[in-house]
Amino acid sequence: MKDPQSRRSRNRNKPVATPEEQATEILRRLRGLSRTLLVEQGLSRDEKLTFEQLSVPVNFPMSGGSGHQAAETALAAELVASLRRRLSDSVTASSTYQPGRVYCFQCDSGHCIHTVPPSPADLFVGYTATGKPSWEGFANVCLARKDERVERIYGARPEVITFLQGASELKGELLEDFGAGSLAYNVVGQVVAGMVPLDFRFYRSDAPRVALTLQAVETWSDRRDRRLRLNLLGIPLDEVTELAQEGAGKNPAQRFLQALRSARFKLESIGRERIHRERRGTPIDLDLAVWPVLQSLRGDLDRILRFHPHRTLHAEERHRGGERPTRHALEDARQASLERVFYDQRNDTFAVAGPRHRGHLFSAAGKHVTSFLLDSGELDRRTRLKIWVPATR
Repeated sequence: MKDPQSRRSRNRNKPVATPEEQATEILRRLRGLSRTLLVEQGLSRDEKLTFEQLSVPVNFPMSGGSGHQAAETALAAELVASLRRRLSDSVTASSTYQPGRVYCFQCDSGHCIHTVPPSPADLFVGYTATGKPSWEGFANVCLARKDERVERIYGARPEVITFLQGASELKGELLEDFGAGSLAYNVVGQVVAGMVPLDFRFYRSDAPRVALTLQAVETWSDRRDRRLRLNLLGIPLDEVTELAQEGAGKNPAQRFLQALRSARFKLESIGRERIHRERRGTPIDLDLAVWPVLQSLRGDLDRILRFHPHRTLHAEERHRGGERPTRHALEDARQASLERVFYDQRNDTFAVAGPRHRGHLFSAAGKHVTSFLLDSGELDRRTRLKIWVPATR
């Protein structure tokens, strides 16, 4: 039988672990706990990870004993929950950011069919409650936003129009378990442009047109890989690069790439500043910091993606050639059947579609506002988009 006295003597003679050795043991146990939680998420214990370190806040009581057991249990549960979330975000982040794609929280994938626009005319409009990316036709989005410029994209010389969308509009429906508050892929805002000719030639271009989205996205896997990025959706970046190399002078594709580079530089600077400020305990509001960058980018795109300066309606009529049909306004209005009279919802006027493609606008009081020539198919387009609706008797 072993002598208890000798056992106590051996324990007294055993060297006491240094603080560094104790901390090392704690790190080993945290690593073991992390591997256990990763197995929970479907990874094997020996699976190679794409991230090397993980940061997690640790809270612990300075007093121990049976009287503090409940507090210790609660803090332990908090630590496990925090570690589980951050591991999940880090594993997800290793595959979330794919250039030209958004992340699908519903499929937990950056490569599923939901991550790319179903058609060239579709743009990303946000997430469903369960984290599935939503896509919508550019013209339909403009109509839903009551954007009066939508008719410009269908004109004889189609124009490109742009607008901004913020984080609340894009992520407002997300539920907590399906990407809300995710650090792995956080959409901060985006600039939308449509419809852009694929050849970036804006004068008489016959190339297919697409909706472009330039999305500010924060991705996070650990403190050394937390970044603010600019993701281009709708056209591969290498195709724009090839277009930029054509010709000797500076073309729209070159200016487009310069605008992207400038915005990327600003976003990366904000991302680095955010990390530094958080370390100092003075965090910044990311949405407020990014919004001016997106506004500036939109202004750049407005200048780059227009094939000619904006003309007023009267100037455009003169440009199309021929005499304006003003002198026929009263005669056409008198002879028009009810089927040729419409209410212009955009201008709050009445429109008369006269013969020989003549069009006239009148105020509700009957005062002549303007006259113009309707391009082929223009009347059908305006009624289809409900810009002009049939007038009642």
